[in-house]
Amino acid sequence: MVETEQYVRSGRERAGPVGFYSSISDIPGDMDVAIFSGVLQYMEDWQSPLSHPKVRAANIIYISRTPMGARYLPFLQSVRQGAGTVKYAGAILPQHEIEEMLSSTHAMFASWWLDHDMDWLGAVTAPPMIWKKRGS
Repeated sequence: MVETEQYVRSGRERAGPVGFYSSISDIPGDMDVAIFSGVLQYMEDWQSPLSHPKVRAANIIYISRTPMGARYLPFLQSVRQGAGTVKYAGAILPQHEIEEMLSSTHAMFASWWLDHDMDWLGAVTAPPMIWKKRGS
């Protein structure tokens, strides 16, 4: 699992069968499955993890809980936390760019229609996608 430093520290303290890393490059060996669930839209450079050699070599790439549309559309998400509010920069990602990036090494295995309610933006398309490595 690749996460923020705080999550990595906490995950390592709790141990268990899941490895916690700060970078995809730190993961030892090959990955069979790369899962991106509700994370790409919050990354400034969302293309980098999808084009990482370890991800490109994975047998399966699964993307879920990621708002997608016809074009890149930035947003600022407000979340109540305790007595205050925290704001996160994010974006609706261009679905065609994701598909173009992955289609050179993977084939779409399954996808289904699913909307993600983004409150202030309303329902946004967030199709879960399963991509299978070509030739495997």
